[in-house]
Amino acid sequence: MAADSEREKNILALIARLESLSWIGGANHIKRTRPTLSELKNYPDTLLPMIVVEAKLPVIDEHRPARATTKKDLFLSSLTVDIFTYFIENENQDSLISNYLDDLWNLIYTDQSNNGNCFETQLTPNKDDSILLMQPYTAFRISIILKYKHTIEGI
Repeated sequence: MAADSEREKNILALIARLESLSWIGGANHIKRTRPTLSELKNYPDTLLPMIVVEAKLPVIDEHRPARATTKKDLFLSSLTVDIFTYFIENENQDSLISNYLDDLWNLIYTDQSNNGNCFETQLTPNKDDSILLMQPYTAFRISIILKYKHTIEGI
């Protein structure tokens, strides 16, 4: 993956913002791939809660051809990013989900430009189950769409 691609810039900017959440505890608690249940069981409880950021491939929404030969074509694309939050709580899962979700919602909508990397951010509802209970772990997922501009030189 190109380190200077607009897709990667958006992902890294989102991760940097997520690291600022008071309950996440920094970069050690943010991953780019979902753990299997056996991996989760081997994960130290002290490193939970954990956030997993999984970005899908971008979808080109619009192509704006250049009007001059010295300019480059412009593309408007949408990047869907799933944010999974894993934690351990045996008694008040729903309350903790509400607290974490409120913090995530606030973080996402406070800066809809994702540190200047996109022009719009949408929180999208999940059509399937977005809460998973697997004792003693609880996980939930939210999906966001980052809309951004790029040229043919990098998606």
